[in-house]
Formats: sequence, structure tokens, C-alpha cells
Amino acid sequence: MADPTVLVTALMNWAVDKDRNDFAIKSAEALIQYGLVAMNRSSGKVEFAAADNDLIPAGLVLGASDGNNTSHLTGNAGGTYLASCRGGLLLASGRYGGVSVTGASAITDCGKFVWATDGQTFTLTRQAAPPVGIVIKWVATTYCEVYLFSFIEALLFSALSAAPSTYELKKICSIGVNALQGTGAITLWTETAYSHYKIISWHAQPTGYDDEIIAGSHVLNLTIGGTTVKTTGGTNPTTLTVAAANVDAAADMGTPIDGLVIVSANEVHVGNTLAVLTTTGTGFTEDTEAGFDIYAVIERLPGK
Repeated sequence: MADPTVLVTALMNWAVDKDRNDFAIKSAEALIQYGLVAMNRSSGKVEFAAADNDLIPAGLVLGASDGNNTSHLTGNAGGTYLASCRGGLLLASGRYGGVSVTGASAITDCGKFVWATDGQTFTLTRQAAPPVGIVIKWVATTYCEVYLFSFIEALLFSALSAAPSTYELKKICSIGVNALQGTGAITLWTETAYSHYKIISWHAQPTGYDDEIIAGSHVLNLTIGGTTVKTTGGTNPTTLTVAAANVDAAADMGTPIDGLVIVSANEVHVGNTLAVLTTTGTGFTEDTEAGFDIYAVIERLPGK
């Protein structure tokens, strides 16, 4: 092959609107104008958006590509019916007061990713598929202005692991049971955060055992900037209990201990102090090499 020496006629035609694309419609899928759609990676065809990691958001349906919205917005077996889809749009407040986003409630939701659970429902709750957009402006109650990603933007998001794999494991600290021989509350670990993330869950993993340990149990709390991370109800701490029974036998190794479900006060900003504390409890009876790694499942977030 070589560089061209004459007019490259094959590249003379291009789309003026890069955010508008025509996609074959999944067989028997009855699309509706202005419904949210996504391309299925397996079939290469569009269908209504859903919580499915095989789907790449493709924006809104503008109509059938041939203009026959009555008959040609339902996919046929041959895949010859096409939908004209458009992303790269700001769904503004205007006449209809924005779009309702489940979970949105305040101006602090601006900048958060938005997912779709079906062809018309937005949510701030993470789904298996990549996000369909981002909150630009909070209007009132659950209503927001949402920037709707184009197909290319959503595809790049997926390729760059913006969803679903911004989840990762973060080791917080290691605790030897010798630090848990007392009964009073102490601070076991503090660190300064140098990235922006949300704590999804937290856990303990035994790192050693001793069959001579006969007693011991401590309840751990997690704090961010001095505020306790909360569990269901939004008032109680999301505790993690470590006990002698977790490290007194070889069979305990490899068995994680889960903290309570995390619900709120779990976002970590750059400069925050993350701390692991123990409340009053029963002291461990042996000064042994048994211990725990404390770790969390976190979600990386943009900004600081």
C-alpha cells in the first residue's frame, strides 16, 4: 500500500451530524420515538436501554430512518428496519421541567453519572451498562437537566472502564489482634485521602490464626473526616465485627467478614481523613500473630 496520489473518492462522504446514527433494530423490538436505546454488542442492533452490561447507550430514538414510524420502528428478522438515534443532547428544564432522575434530590447531585433502567427511566444508582449521561443542573425534587451521551461518548466511556469497572479493592490497613486485647475504644488507623472515591462496602480478611485464642470481639467503625459512615436508615454506623472465632482455626483463613450495608456518608474527597475505630468490646485473650486486613470495595469518582 502507498499514500494516495489522486482524489480519494471513498472518503468524500461524511455525516454532518456526528451524534446522529442509523442502527438496525433488534428483531421484534417495538421502539418508540424519544425512547432511550442502546446497541447490543453481541448483535450490533439497538433495543431499549436496560441494566445489561452488553449494551452501549445510543441516545434517543428520533424515528425510523426511512420516515415510516408506523411500521418500521419495530425490528424485523432481516434487520433491514433502521432507527435514527441521537445523543450529545442536553435534556433541559424548559417546558417539561427537566427529566426525573431517581435518587436526585439536591444541587450536590450535579456532576453525577446517570444510568437508564429501561427506555424511559433515569437513575443515579449504578447499573451494569455504562451511564447514559450526567447531571448538569438540578431543577427541583428529582428533576434535573441531563446531558445525554452520544453513542461514541458512551462507547469510549465503556472502553475507558468508566463503567462498570471503576469498582476496585482498596486495602485500608492491617490489624494484629494484639491491638485488640483491651476493652476500650481506640483509633486503629488514620490516613489522608489523595483521590476522590465512594466506599461501597467494607470487609476484614484473616491474615493469621491461633487455636489458643478463646475469647475476643470488637466492633469497628469507619469514619470520613470525623463523620461515621452510615448503614440502613442513615443514622446508625456501618459496623464491622471481628471476633476470636474468625481467627482461631486454619479453616478461618480465606474467609472474609463483611461489614453492615453502607448507605450514606461514604464519599471520600481529597484531603479527607479516613479512620478505622474500635468501640468498647471484649479483649482478645492471646498476644499472637493472628490478625486482619481491613479493605473496602470503592468506586472511583471524577474530580476531587
